[in-house]
Amino acid sequence: MSSGKKLALLVLLVLFVISVIRLLVGPPPPRGVIELRVDRYGELSSSGFELTSEAQVVIRAVGSIGSGSEGPDLAVYGWILSDSTRIPVWVMDVGSVSRVDGQLAIVDSDTVLLDAGRYSAYLTSYWGGWHNFRRSNARDRNRWNLTLQSADQEVELWTRDASPIQETGEIFWSATPLENDEHRELFFEVHQRAELGIYAVGQANADDPSPLTDYSWIEDVLSGRPVWHLSLDNTQWAGGARANRMYVGSIAVDPGIYRMVARTDGRHAYKEWEDYPPYDPFGWGTTLTASKNGSITHFDPWMDADRNPIISIMRVGDNESHHRRFTVSAQTSVLIWAMGEITSEDGLWDTARLLQTTGGQDTEIWTMTYQPSLPGGGSSKNRIALKFLQLEPGEYQLIYESDGSHSYEDWNDDPPHHPERWGVTLFPVSENAVDAVTGLP
Repeated sequence: MSSGKKLALLVLLVLFVISVIRLLVGPPPPRGVIELRVDRYGELSSSGFELTSEAQVVIRAVGSIGSGSEGPDLAVYGWILSDSTRIPVWVMDVGSVSRVDGQLAIVDSDTVLLDAGRYSAYLTSYWGGWHNFRRSNARDRNRWNLTLQSADQEVELWTRDASPIQETGEIFWSATPLENDEHRELFFEVHQRAELGIYAVGQANADDPSPLTDYSWIEDVLSGRPVWHLSLDNTQWAGGARANRMYVGSIAVDPGIYRMVARTDGRHAYKEWEDYPPYDPFGWGTTLTASKNGSITHFDPWMDADRNPIISIMRVGDNESHHRRFTVSAQTSVLIWAMGEITSEDGLWDTARLLQTTGGQDTEIWTMTYQPSLPGGGSSKNRIALKFLQLEPGEYQLIYESDGSHSYEDWNDDPPHHPERWGVTLFPVSENAVDAVTGLP
């Protein structure tokens, strides 16, 4: 067979394969049309889009009825979220359903007038009562879809990724989207009284004896006094499951140092919803907004030229034990910043401790542990602990001890981002700390 005939056969074979693929998956959606699909339980499909001018958007959808479920009356449904307000501008519900075919809920054609801007469309098949769904209707799954198209042929829906965070305001810090068993922390300093914007999506169930499961809070690090926390009382329903809650607001914060914590438990979070996700699934967690006038900054003692260490034990190697005794002449506030090797609550290998000496007896008042330590970069066992303490007058001992592997200049895994900080450092917080703390020989 000649090379020309071989090439012709190859071209025919390629065309045949393409035809078969198109037959199986169907034609691609026309330009400017967004089509979302899910084909099994426990899926969330999303797509962002942008309108350059005001337009009527035509919506067609096929979902399923979920009788007996909490929240929406549909087991499979879709919605459109405004990226700027994080509020849905259209939700598929009983009122928008044109007709019912068995357990299929069908929207033949619904329209919504949208302003110019960015939006995110979602289609979900997460449903807590899925075990009640009739198996005989499994064939319906290949029909579930959400299709969006501009009613004006001159206006296109420009496809983009779904937006993960609120687009209004100046984003100061974002811990989103949080998955199961996540813990994020931020320390920030307020230099003059300011407004801090908070957008949080989490889980709080009034029927649960421990109602807060996925939540966040802000506390003053010196007093431990909470200044804000997500609760049932200060939140509104976030869409989807009844326990999905949302906080949108701001608080006034006075000068000081604060700790922001966002955490989730082992159930119902981004990518692993046990029931309907919220209308803003990418927002699961907390986002802080603040003006960029410098009144609120990330707290990093290493970058503060006016906050030099009082006591420092750094660049610790293998099998070392360091003890630094010091006295405190007046009540003062300090920060302990420690980095070491910790693999679990029981896997404490390179760690720091603080002891107080009273009447010749040493009492441990702080020790480095896995929780609530933070990642130090590199290997997952590189951990950072920060502890703000108010010390009374007396004598103290700062201790750092290492085992026989993975330390400064002899790493057996990826080193931390700042290997020279391997050890423990005492920083001043209150103005009198430098004069009040005196090292002993």
